[in-house]
Amino acid sequence: MMNGQRRVESNARLTAQLGMLLLILLAVEGFTILGIQRMLPLHIFVGFLVVPPLLLKMGSTTYRFVRYYTRDADFRAAGPPAWAHRLLGPVLIFLTMVLMVTGIGLWLIGYDPLWVLAHKASFVAWFGLMTIHVLGHLNRAQSLAWVDWRHPLTAGRLTPRNVMVASFILGLALG
Repeated sequence: MMNGQRRVESNARLTAQLGMLLLILLAVEGFTILGIQRMLPLHIFVGFLVVPPLLLKMGSTTYRFVRYYTRDADFRAAGPPAWAHRLLGPVLIFLTMVLMVTGIGLWLIGYDPLWVLAHKASFVAWFGLMTIHVLGHLNRAQSLAWVDWRHPLTAGRLTPRNVMVASFILGLALG
């Protein structure tokens, strides 16, 4: 595989691995909502835990977006994302940031009805778009995510798998 194709494949693997990790972590986060009063410490912990992998996933998808639209030949050859994902992506990133900022804000300032309302409203909108996003990527992501574990793309330390694991460890420390 040529170097440019390796960048495309590495980016796709990293994005898929982060997506699967986030799917699991955000499912746990969603579960805590069912009993938020008694599971608030777990909700906060997982909320902070997802920050590094979430930022890394937004970075990996933004990298692909920028490379594609700046006419990088290898990323252009890989093709564009589906039109729905291109339209929903920026909105989803915005809602994700609002959700995370309001959650961290609540942790910092304590209970505030306006912040709680903003957090809940952003969650509802985010959840709807995230469901569409996940359903649109699940088949490819679940198969691509495990490839790097069986057949690493590169030897050495900077593999998609190791970058994803490092973001998880950083999230544990943050949590």
